[in-house]
Amino acid sequence: MSVCPACGGSPRPWRPGIEVCARCGSAVRGWVPDARERQTHYSGYHEEAPGLSPLTRDRLAAWAEALLPHRRLGRLLEVGCGVGHFLEAARAVGFDAWGTEVSSSGLQKLRERGLHALPGELPDLGLPVAHFDAVVLFEVIEHLPDPSRYLSECHRVLREGGVLLLTTPNFDSLSRRLLGERWRVVDPEHLVLFTSRGLRVALERAHFRVRDLSSRNLDPTEVLRGLRREPPRPTAERQAEIDACRSALAGRPGLRTVKAAANAVLRWLSAGDTLEAWAGR
Repeated sequence: MSVCPACGGSPRPWRPGIEVCARCGSAVRGWVPDARERQTHYSGYHEEAPGLSPLTRDRLAAWAEALLPHRRLGRLLEVGCGVGHFLEAARAVGFDAWGTEVSSSGLQKLRERGLHALPGELPDLGLPVAHFDAVVLFEVIEHLPDPSRYLSECHRVLREGGVLLLTTPNFDSLSRRLLGERWRVVDPEHLVLFTSRGLRVALERAHFRVRDLSSRNLDPTEVLRGLRREPPRPTAERQAEIDACRSALAGRPGLRTVKAAANAVLRWLSAGDTLEAWAGR
């Protein structure tokens, strides 16, 4: 890949099949799957959709409530809505919540739950201009072969003054710096892994005004296992361990203080595992 999809800089080899931009530090895959390959890969993505932990449910509800001050038209769009957990949270606070999804298994579950979802890729749907108060993408943009095309379409369908909320893995995270390509996020299905600088530039190139861009969270169990070169855990097992750790931290005031302090440091260093961006149209 000759041009970084985040900032337009020049990628240089990092690991086999992966390049890192010399300008913004974002990582890109050296190949792009075609539409048929993407459809095949994601068709069964949500066949086994695990339930949400109470802490994750609370987090989704908090995001939905944080978007309420931006409600004017009443409509919200989630790109890559999965099986609809956030759509339900947004609907619960009063949004007319819509989603897009490319996975046939996800679309089936969305229909079963009575949620509004449009099949296909956002840029191909021809949605009305300035139709939504808010657009959200949770852990989606890293899967896209052309994230700038999606961001431009998000800008187009947002009303003037509307807001974009997205999360994505942080290639500058402490986990990646310690583990390199052994970090679970360095995965073939992740085509672009942004740094905070790369994500900011990508949003600005799509004509968004970045209001806040921060990093948070770290999975210490994964870092320790990776440093000991232990084999990766199954996704369900890893998530259960994360949820247990989060519950323990939430249940003890002293540990909550430690977590808050750690997140403050990760935010200051831009070294958390996850980037969270709020941007206005």
